Amino acid sequence: METINSGGKYDPNAPLIKKEITYKCTGSVYSGEMQGGFRHGMGKMKWQDGACYEGYWNQGFAQGKGIFYHKDGDTYDGEWKSNKCNGFGIYVNKVKNATYEGFWKNDL
Repeated sequence: METINSGGKYDPNAPLIKKEITYKCTGSVYSGEMQGGFRHGMGKMKWQDGACYEGYWNQGFAQGKGIFYHKDGDTYDGEWKSNKCNGFGIYVNKVKNATYEGFWKNDL
């Protein structure tokens, strides 16, 4: 739902630009670098429920180093691949006052 270049192909030769976009269908806001209509480079995505991802994007996906702030206050600070926690990261659960530090694969 939150794509700019729906069905389009990524063009690595397109210029890297900074832009702020509000997605009409969800009200979510992306602010950061884009390339060829895709979130690409450093950027921040804020959803209407208060959740937020700030970090690197690759062809529209959260990929590389980033922090996800859950609406309940929990955070995940670590590596991402294809919009999922993948690689080393630290998850902090505010309610349970617990921290998990380790390696993740596909959000697990």
